[in-house]
This record gives sequence, C-alpha cells and structure tokens, in this order.
Amino acid sequence: MPFSKHDAPTNAVLWRAFDEAWLELGGATARSVAWRAATTAQLIKQLSAAADAGERDPRQLKHFGTRGVEHAKHTD
Repeated sequence: MPFSKHDAPTNAVLWRAFDEAWLELGGATARSVAWRAATTAQLIKQLSAAADAGERDPRQLKHFGTRGVEHAKHTD
C-alpha cells in the first residue's frame, strides 16, 4: 500500500488528495499506460513527502502532488 506508513485519518486524506489530483491531471482520460504509471508513482511520492513534512490539508496536498507531475507526460 502506497500510504501504509501513515495512520488511518492521514491515509484517508492522502487518498482524497490523490483522487482529486489524478482528476485534475487528466488521469481519468489518459490514453498512455506509461503516463498513468509514471504519474501514479510521482503523485504518491509527492503526497507522501508532503504528509511526512506534516501537511494534512487536502487542498495543499493536492497542490503539492500536482506540481510535481510533468504535464508533458500526458501524451501517447
């Protein structure tokens, strides 16, 4: 589990932020499997780092997640 080192409330906030960031980045409509895999890994990394630093606000977590993903990867 990507966020398993966090407690249950933090885990819930991280998944909420992940879902919102995923939608904002166009993950639901991405055609490239490679883009989906790379974006998923990067979002998890960014969100975990922000949570490890103490961030718990879902909007801020989403911001930290999306800013770490390159939009250029959204191509085939």
